[in-house]
Amino acid sequence: FPVAADGMASSSTNLSTPSLVECNRFMLDTQSHCDVHFHLVLPSSTEVTRVSAHKYMLISRSPVFMAMLTGPLAEKEDCIEVTDISAECFHALLR
Repeated sequence: FPVAADGMASSSTNLSTPSLVECNRFMLDTQSHCDVHFHLVLPSSTEVTRVSAHKYMLISRSPVFMAMLTGPLAEKEDCIEVTDISAECFHALLR
């Protein structure tokens, strides 16, 4: 959706208010206020891909991420290493 230089949605009488899905997609696409980070490393590669996301979205959509990111067993690291998914698949999962 249209965004002004200051990062805020621009107002226009010709545009409708973006949906929640559009706003969440915008936040992910622009990496705005991401609060969890993953290092993706496939065993067959030495390449590391950093992917950032929003905990609230992951937790709301997956009991696995809820267990991973909340409660007494939550990951404590700034960046969570994931070794069994490609960056392409992980990005698709986030969408």
